[in-house]
Amino acid sequence: MPNPKQKRQKVLSKIDQKVIEVLQKETKTLTLQEISNKTGEAPQKIAKSLWKLFVYNEKLVNEMLLQIYL
Repeated sequence: MPNPKQKRQKVLSKIDQKVIEVLQKETKTLTLQEISNKTGEAPQKIAKSLWKLFVYNEKLVNEMLLQIYL
C-alpha cells in the first residue's frame, strides 16, 4: 500500500508532452499564444498545462531550465 504522506507524481498528458517538446526545441522565449500556435491547442489548455508542470513536476522543470540557461 502506498505511503499517503508521499507526494504523488502526476502523469504527463499529451498536451503536457507537446508543450515540453515545443519549449525544448525553441531557443527564444515564447508567449502563451506562440506555444498555442505551435502545439495546435487552445491557450487555456496550454496555460493549465504549464501550471501543472510547474506545480507538480518540479524536477522536470528544473532540468529543462538548466538545459536552457547552461
